[in-house]
Amino acid sequence: KTGEEYTLRETVAPEGYTVTTDTKFSIDEKGNVKSSGPVSEDGTLLVEDDKTSIKVSKVDIADGKELEGATIQIIDKNGKVVEEWTSTKKAHEIRGLKTGEEYTLRETVAPEGYTITTDTKFELNADGTINREKTDTTVNKEGILLVEDAKTIEVSKVDLDNGEELSGAHIQVVDSEGNIVDEWDSESGVKHAVRGLKVGEKYILKETVAPEGYEITTDTEFTIDKQGNVTGTVTTNKDGIVLVQDKKTSVKVSKVDIADGEELEGATLQVIDKDGKVVKEWVSGKAAQEITGLKTGETYILRETVAPFGYDAITTDIQFTLDEKGAVTVTKAGTNKDGKTEAEVKDGVILVEDTAKPKLGSISVTKKVTFNGQAIKLDKTFYVALFTDAAGTKRYSDVKALEIKADSEDGTATVTFEPLPYGTYYVYEVEADGSPFVGNDMGIAIKATVQNGTITLSETNLKASAVITNDYQDTPPGGYTFVEEPETETETETETETEKPDLPNANTTVNSKGAKTGDTTDYMIYVFMMLAAAGCAGEALYGRKRKQKK
Repeated sequence: KTGEEYTLRETVAPEGYTVTTDTKFSIDEKGNVKSSGPVSEDGTLLVEDDKTSIKVSKVDIADGKELEGATIQIIDKNGKVVEEWTSTKKAHEIRGLKTGEEYTLRETVAPEGYTITTDTKFELNADGTINREKTDTTVNKEGILLVEDAKTIEVSKVDLDNGEELSGAHIQVVDSEGNIVDEWDSESGVKHAVRGLKVGEKYILKETVAPEGYEITTDTEFTIDKQGNVTGTVTTNKDGIVLVQDKKTSVKVSKVDIADGEELEGATLQVIDKDGKVVKEWVSGKAAQEITGLKTGETYILRETVAPFGYDAITTDIQFTLDEKGAVTVTKAGTNKDGKTEAEVKDGVILVEDTAKPKLGSISVTKKVTFNGQAIKLDKTFYVALFTDAAGTKRYSDVKALEIKADSEDGTATVTFEPLPYGTYYVYEVEADGSPFVGNDMGIAIKATVQNGTITLSETNLKASAVITNDYQDTPPGGYTFVEEPETETETETETETEKPDLPNANTTVNSKGAKTGDTTDYMIYVFMMLAAAGCAGEALYGRKRKQKK
């Protein structure tokens, strides 16, 4: 109809083109066409379509600036790459994409210092605009699709000593305002990539949970520059990976004398976990014992099973725990038999304090030298010491010298060890330096024997003694003399008056040397007695001469 307005509308555009906008037209009485859209010279209405056009920009997520050097692809629904380019400082235009079809925006190469972003999807409306409901790619206010890259760092959780990656730590990256930018649980063999970090901003790397047996590390700070370099208090390896380094928990235990704090050797100690398992056992020495890898927050028992020689054992167990930083706290101290506390923490070391038993007893050791079993005298020094084990490996006392003199009365020497606490001691002859006695003197064999070599001092046995005898199997070197045996007393001849037997006319007395003539005594008895006495005297005289000759 002439004079009436009509609308010219395109409902479906050719592939790769956008649907044009509606146009209005009318026809006048002369047949002339008037239109809001294009009309050819011969009066033909033109429906002009444009190819679809989108722009893609590669930008830094932190500041929105264009990034060069990224390789980007557009992939259609069939997986075909319909467009590929390398980003520059300007947005890239793509024309002729189909409307109503889903495309994938993929980055295959990231700019230096950045990580490859994940794939995103987009779709065009019929008019060539972005369908925001079906697009997960970021679109700026100008309608440009953004491929956003962020600065990234890789973080590895490792053992401070050996560099092995550890599982079980919970780590956070926190910005300057306290917001958690990223957090994760570490896995052995897996490095974690932290994305979305802004250039020049300060971040804190924080560990909130440490792996079992490790201390929580202290917080560190870092900043990323425009080249992606990490600076700050964090530690990085040669590959630029940020390291969260944990060290194993460490507890030191020292066994000491409660009176002077000196280290005590010979105590057997145990560390027992909550399940009753002995996780560490050792014998105390001259330095504190270090126990590593104990769990934080768990209560352990420190138990003494054997006390050092001469000391009282702890009567109750010690309990202790470690906090997340590895600091040790004694939650229950042991006590001795008098109720005195025997545990404290000093400079991070648990001191297990023992009280010495009373030193009341003494042991005397006598040295005797023989030659083929007969006591001799010579100038010679021997050495002796007390031990607390039968094998003679745990020397308790200092080495004492037993100095024998050739002019001594009996060829012996004696030393005394005191005061000594109650307990069992073993007496051993030793060399001057405390090493075991060799039993050889200039090539001459010596057989050493100990009488009463094992002695137990107690309330009923406060003083004890031992005798060490060294018997030379060959002539001793140097001069020597035999010890003279003490002489035994012999009867001497004495005159004794004897009453005359009660015989008739026997009113005179006689002595043991003879009888008076005219006496009525039985002379044969006296003769026999005199002969027997003479024989005994002769035998005694012969024996004395034989001994002197020998």
